[in-house]
Amino acid sequence: MSAGAAPGLEWRGWWPLALGIVVLLAASYVRFWTGPWSEPGNDHAPIIVAIAMFLAWRQRDAFAQAAPGRRTWVPALLLGTGIALFLLGVRTRIATFEALSHVPLLAGALWLAGGRTLVLRLWFALFFLLLSVPIPSQLLALATGDLKQFVSSASVEAMYRLGYPVGHDGAVLTVGHYRLLVAEACAGMNSIISLSAIGLFYLYLVPPKRLWTLALSLLSILPIAILANVVRIILLCLITYYLGDEAGQGFLHEFAGLAMFALALLLFVSLSALLSLVGRPVPDRGAAHA
Repeated sequence: MSAGAAPGLEWRGWWPLALGIVVLLAASYVRFWTGPWSEPGNDHAPIIVAIAMFLAWRQRDAFAQAAPGRRTWVPALLLGTGIALFLLGVRTRIATFEALSHVPLLAGALWLAGGRTLVLRLWFALFFLLLSVPIPSQLLALATGDLKQFVSSASVEAMYRLGYPVGHDGAVLTVGHYRLLVAEACAGMNSIISLSAIGLFYLYLVPPKRLWTLALSLLSILPIAILANVVRIILLCLITYYLGDEAGQGFLHEFAGLAMFALALLLFVSLSALLSLVGRPVPDRGAAHA
């Protein structure tokens, strides 16, 4: 770049690369829309992608101020890794690899056009995009199986202490003369992933002033999501017990899920706000009067 040139992205020389990546991402997302994103457990991915785009848009001033530094091998490595993952994902039809390739591809292109500083400004948007990567079915099944056992046991134990005739055999719950199966969608993995994404988004927009409050807020996501899901299963059991199986599997089933997720989100935001107030220095009264 010449000495008198204004800072900004050098897309003029890299527009073929930019166009190629845009086409590649669009093709991937079209495939995902009718494939992995339509399956239970991945329906949060389009929202994650939209939020990542919003986060990048919030840093739009970084695009205008970008000034490519000296050329290094790092962007070439990022682009090479992204292309390899993309080809592997398309060849094996494993959406995890294809979705994972988007992050190094975008990071490499941004580094070439706007330098290392631009990538650092957009690091959270790129990191957030990782949350849209579909979890391999084997890992998801393994984690969901243990989670189903835990929430089933916790729900039955709570209802038993309240005096209800309940029992369970694995993920099959017995309430009175009704039998309910805790399915994968009810195990809580979706809630954990979604709450983690929204929690990270919230903490990025409203960052805690201390590192320990940030750590506690992040650590609270998992227990809050699990607790909300246990309460959800208890509610569904009570609805089925009092109103019948049809009511428990109908509109109230979906409503209970949405209500419990909203409650979990409210609890997380409230806890994070409370933690941000703990330990704040008390303002000097004399200075305030002055």
